[in-house]
Amino acid sequence: MKVMKGHDNSVRVVAYSLDGTLIASGSDDGTVKIWNAATGLQVDEYTGHLGQVLVLHSQQMGLRVASVGGDHKVHVWSTDAAHRSVTVFEAPSEVDIAGIRRAKSAAVGSKRGSFRIWNVGNGFLH
Repeated sequence: MKVMKGHDNSVRVVAYSLDGTLIASGSDDGTVKIWNAATGLQVDEYTGHLGQVLVLHSQQMGLRVASVGGDHKVHVWSTDAAHRSVTVFEAPSEVDIAGIRRAKSAAVGSKRGSFRIWNVGNGFLH
């Protein structure tokens, strides 16, 4: 058993990359941290949410991570050397789930019974 420590508050959500090599964790401290699944070591950290991170989704091979916060913002993060938020957009209401497709679009579902598909490159609705 490995214990990954590094968040300053409760961990709300955890997601594996599809290839199983990375783990993303989202916390009430507003951060998303990326961990090496084999070693348990933290390899990256993303900041930008104002408040808790509620939903995480990792794309195949860990190239993109989508996070949704209590601030109703959706961040799509790149896990390449740039370590940056690729896109930030405002969710229409309380978000329940997010998904990424081929690093080009993000689908975000709300608890109000609808979902939207966003262009990751420019943040506009498809």
